[in-house]
Amino acid sequence: MQEGIKEAFGEWLSRYPWDWWATFTFRRPLSNPILAKKHFESFMAPYKDVFYFVAVERFFMKDDCHLHALLGNCSDLSAKEFWAGWFKKYGRCRTEAYNAGLGARFYLFKYVTKDLFDWDFRLGQFQGKLSL
Repeated sequence: MQEGIKEAFGEWLSRYPWDWWATFTFRRPLSNPILAKKHFESFMAPYKDVFYFVAVERFFMKDDCHLHALLGNCSDLSAKEFWAGWFKKYGRCRTEAYNAGLGARFYLFKYVTKDLFDWDFRLGQFQGKLSL
């Protein structure tokens, strides 16, 4: 991805009021990034008010992937219960507070610059309201 595009992408994502930065892993190796993303979307379906940006990280040295996500509108969620829900179905989930001072680019730059990655977003109430 060209440097100017990466900068613009990071600036665009930084406009959203994110609450959490999260990493989602799977108990067993999962080599299919499309399936990893589908598991994430299935898990997030009940959390209709939560908006997100998710990136799939694939490993070159082993046939596996995991997910990184920015999540917003999480104030009514318990991080412990969120973790338990993912753990019950798939594996581990680590959430931490999003630092707006660092910006979205800080959190995602590594994942959107790799040769093998996939990403998606659900912006809910913001859909179409914030443009690049």
